[in-house]
Amino acid sequence: MTYCHHCGKSVSNGDKFCPHCGALLQRAEYGDDDSRYEERKGQYEEAEVVDSGKKESSGKWLNSEAKSSLDLVIKVFMLIVTIVTGFAIIPLIWTVPMTMHAFRQADQKQPYGIAFSVCTIIFVSRVAGICMLVRDADTYVE
Repeated sequence: MTYCHHCGKSVSNGDKFCPHCGALLQRAEYGDDDSRYEERKGQYEEAEVVDSGKKESSGKWLNSEAKSSLDLVIKVFMLIVTIVTGFAIIPLIWTVPMTMHAFRQADQKQPYGIAFSVCTIIFVSRVAGICMLVRDADTYVE
C-alpha cells in the first residue's frame, strides 16, 4: 500500500494523481524503489483541501455592463486604426471589413471568435484584439 505525499491518504499503486487531493504522485521520480516513496507518506497529514466556494453561480466572468464597455473600447480602437491607415489605401482592404464585422458582432452581442480576435491583434489593433479575447473568455471556458 502506498500513500500520497501531500495528504497522506492511501492510493493505488498505479495512480499518477492522488484521487483525494489531486497531487501528482512522486512514484515516477523514484522508479520502482518504494523505500524513498514510502518515506514521504504522512508527511503532510494535516494538510487539508478546502473549496473556497467563491465561484459565480452563472459561470460568467464578465457581466453585460463590462462586456458593453469592452465593446465600446473595441469599436473606438477599430475606428481609429481604420481612419489612421486610410492614407495607405491597401490596409483599408482588410481594416474596413474587419471593423464592420466587429461592430456587427458587438451590436448582436455575439462572440468575436478566437481566429478573428487574433487576426485583429495582427492586422488591425492589438488593444482591440486583446479586448475581444477578454470579452469572449467565458465563451470558451466552462
